Amino acid sequence: MMGVRKIVAWGLLAASILTWNACGKPRFFSATRIDPVSCRLVANGEFVEVRFRFHGKEPFDPNRPDLFLVDEATGEKFYLMQLQRIGQVKATENIEEKTVHSILFKNREGMLKPGARVTFVIGSHRREHLTLEK
Repeated sequence: MMGVRKIVAWGLLAASILTWNACGKPRFFSATRIDPVSCRLVANGEFVEVRFRFHGKEPFDPNRPDLFLVDEATGEKFYLMQLQRIGQVKATENIEEKTVHSILFKNREGMLKPGARVTFVIGSHRREHLTLEK
């Protein structure tokens, strides 16, 4: 009887780790997720600040090229703010023992307005339908 329980337990464990992609090929489940804290316009609408928690096996890397915002109405991409002498504008702070990352995106020509819906993308992870606050 104990052998059957072990087999069932191992089967459940394998099923929770292994998932299937759209092509039917097995792939391992990634425990990475993004939890947005806020998404708002700052500095008189010149920039979009996104604060979020990043949960995953590997630490958050803000220097990755696949980090951007997408305006859901137009499909326009907004990339991380780059300052010539400083680099990318980003910060990390610990609030109540939980790390919150803060990054700035340039709001080119004021295209994004309060109430606009955006999608936050980090690699293959997306958080859709975030509403811009003022």
